[in-house]
Amino acid sequence: MICKTKFLLILFFTIIIVNASAQESQVMYFMNLPQNHLLNPAIRPDNSFYLGLPVLSGIYAGINNDFLELKDVFIPGLKSGSNLAFQQPDFDLNKIVDKLKDQNNISANVNLQLLGLGFAAGKDLYFFIDIIDRVETEAVFPKSYLELLINGNDQFLNQTIDLSGLNLKAQYFREFGFGFSKNITEKLRLGAKVKLLAGIVSGTLDNRTMSLEVNDAFSQTVKADASFDISGNTWLTKMNNDLNNKNPSSLIRDYALNSLSNSGLGVDFGAVYNLNKMISLSASITDLGFINWKNDLKSYEAKNSFVLSGLSLKDVVDQNISSDDLVREIKDTLRNSFIKNPKPSSFRTYLPANVLLGANLNLFQILSFGVLSCSKIYYGQIKEALTLSANAYIGKVLSGTLSYTAANYTYNNFGIGIACKTGPIQIYVTADKIPSKWSKVYIEKPDQKFLALSLPDRWYALNFQFGVNILFGKMGTKKVDKPMILIE
Repeated sequence: MICKTKFLLILFFTIIIVNASAQESQVMYFMNLPQNHLLNPAIRPDNSFYLGLPVLSGIYAGINNDFLELKDVFIPGLKSGSNLAFQQPDFDLNKIVDKLKDQNNISANVNLQLLGLGFAAGKDLYFFIDIIDRVETEAVFPKSYLELLINGNDQFLNQTIDLSGLNLKAQYFREFGFGFSKNITEKLRLGAKVKLLAGIVSGTLDNRTMSLEVNDAFSQTVKADASFDISGNTWLTKMNNDLNNKNPSSLIRDYALNSLSNSGLGVDFGAVYNLNKMISLSASITDLGFINWKNDLKSYEAKNSFVLSGLSLKDVVDQNISSDDLVREIKDTLRNSFIKNPKPSSFRTYLPANVLLGANLNLFQILSFGVLSCSKIYYGQIKEALTLSANAYIGKVLSGTLSYTAANYTYNNFGIGIACKTGPIQIYVTADKIPSKWSKVYIEKPDQKFLALSLPDRWYALNFQFGVNILFGKMGTKKVDKPMILIE
């Protein structure tokens, strides 16, 4: 039977291996969907009016990491309570170390579009309104720190490791967006969006200075001037109690009436330029913004030095300790080293900005090809992804796109998007960075049976989105600013 700690450890690594390079699926950029204005506010929908069904208009989940694969964490096909790879005595930890970059990133994003509304005004002016719940999580780990955590102290004896690049952030907030797009010339269309942000929950590490000195084979000394700042813990406690009490009405009430007192501001900008009837270029920068966290604050500070035991994954592989012992030791050390501040101060977090550059070629009325470059900027780093797509429509109600993405040092990521329109109802599904090879992982349940999970062998990233729209009207002028055209 797997204990609770081991379940949490498996869940943690599953999340790492499996959440995004952009706020929305990159495949959606090349589809005739109202939601693609979330990626570029200059893109105008074909329909003169659209309404996204509340909650169902856009459900998005994205995951991303740039150094771990399935086989680094699990042993596919093994039916055992010890199917974590580093629990096996013959596991080679250097296979993980060899993949590490100077800075190693993990991110996970979830968006829920509560409301989407757009309408045309006049010949070429288009307005849109969006309310979106967003969860953004990011973590950055320096290479030397992960090497130490994986292989232990031996290779770093009497050395000092710089941990100033270590960063952690998680935030849940609600976005109220108001935007428009308009033709400036016959060929150039510009768009902009202002976003009022309401922070709900946040936890962020303010790492002012941090270093780690390896003393001997069994101890490390961390010198730190850092704090972990939290906002919204009371709301999280309410939601957890509602779940434990299995009270759906109270859960819905507490979710809808959450505190919106942490204010912020964001902006998006976009442009589409039509060279001719066949070729168009586009560019956008989104999520330039911040949130000030002032409500329900807690802060835990470390302003001196503290000692770590020096335990590592190598000790688990060598069977000197269990994975439970390692997790327990890390939790106890952090709990004793970060002291609660009785007078926490407000703090500010920033959104990870996205820069997109796109081009499309409309060869035929039923077929086009697109290329999209996406750069995600956070903690002073830039992560790149390049997507190629072929886009088409079948009949008057069905359209689709196939894509290929190069990202995170992998080149076998495929994507697909399908949009079906019956009357005024449009249903769409997109997924990109889909891994090509999958394996089964068996997780032991409390009844000593096994739960089979199909996970990709090389799952560095995956984006998924689903939604339902109500569309009315048809714009009178044929556009070439989107690679995929739906005919009504």
